[in-house]
Amino acid sequence: KTDANAEVINGGFVGGFSADGYYVYLKNRGLQLKPDLVVIEFFALNDIDDFAETVWDKTDTAGLPVQISSSFKKVDERILRIRGTSFKYQIPILRESHLFILLAGELEKKLPFLHEKSGILPKGDTLIHCTLNPNCINQFQKEEEKFYTVMNAIKKLTDENGVKLLVVLFPGDVQLYPWANNKYRIGAEPYLPPEDDKEFLQKRVIERLHKIEIETFDLYSIFDQQRNLGYPYFPNDGHFNTLGNSMIGYSLASFLKENKYTDSCNSLQRSEYKHKNTKLACKP
Repeated sequence: KTDANAEVINGGFVGGFSADGYYVYLKNRGLQLKPDLVVIEFFALNDIDDFAETVWDKTDTAGLPVQISSSFKKVDERILRIRGTSFKYQIPILRESHLFILLAGELEKKLPFLHEKSGILPKGDTLIHCTLNPNCINQFQKEEEKFYTVMNAIKKLTDENGVKLLVVLFPGDVQLYPWANNKYRIGAEPYLPPEDDKEFLQKRVIERLHKIEIETFDLYSIFDQQRNLGYPYFPNDGHFNTLGNSMIGYSLASFLKENKYTDSCNSLQRSEYKHKNTKLACKP
């Protein structure tokens, strides 16, 4: 039983994987939907790293992005593909043949020019999880400043349109489970956050966002306290599984209610996940 209606719009889109893309979308389309609240996620593993591969093809007079592309990925019929993919994977029918892949692999050994382009990897894929470590994050100084520049622009947009803005910070698997670093051991050794300061990046980001008066909600402590529920990430990458998404959704719904962002939780997805350390605002 509820006393008001709430509508949740998913503003995600193929190829929109960093805050500069969010800014362009919000300016061109998102604000036309007349939102009361804009929620932006910050994922600790790569939301600064990803700026290393985005290209601002066009900018306005203030130097803010108008058109963005990726130096590493491209959208092909709504599928996100890697640029410079080896020739053996480019023809749909042939790439399904194990024999062709085997023969093409041998051909690549004899003809080096057929190899995948070596310089195409973005910096985030060569300095894996560097931004989680205070001794390495300076390698992404330019990208980090771009993030804050774009977030400041988003804040101005929402303020001008009378819209509330909230940034929700998602923890990375290696911050909570150091053994998860084994997922990423491909080539270069991934960096790890300091043992005594696993939330180093979130603290740094929150401090800067608060300086430009952007409100934040950090999920690190919630995930840390709820380890007994199970592993909330997929086994082969850093994305959240069903449990992880349920924890995020329910915790966010409770936070919004408790902090009077919304008067009810009626249209939010109900979840079997129960927050055990915070008074619940919405009961499943």
